[in-house]
Amino acid sequence: MTNEKRLYTRVRIKIPVNYRVWDLEEGTMKTHAQGRTSTLDVGQGGARLPIRTPTKLPGAIELEFLAPSPIRATGRIRWFHPGHGEDPPRLGVEFIEITNEDRHRLLLFGLKHKQKPA
Repeated sequence: MTNEKRLYTRVRIKIPVNYRVWDLEEGTMKTHAQGRTSTLDVGQGGARLPIRTPTKLPGAIELEFLAPSPIRATGRIRWFHPGHGEDPPRLGVEFIEITNEDRHRLLLFGLKHKQKPA
């Protein structure tokens, strides 16, 4: 039995993505971190990203996936794992703002370029 709560399947794929993490403090949004990374996996409902900067919860994140044409999304950071040894820091994002067209394009791109299981 699994504790899986996702509505959508995730695809293991590395897609370059620009990101900006926002701290939600006292009703204001303050930039916490920004940069570029590549996804670990992605689905219609969210993504998992390796990010070295410790992230406070709750937090918000702006994403720009660098697929053939950019796909933009805003998400809620659901969890942050600091990593240990060879295990890199990463976070999980639930998309809260993404157009239906971009959600569909992201799924098609992920399915077309997904990595084979190890």
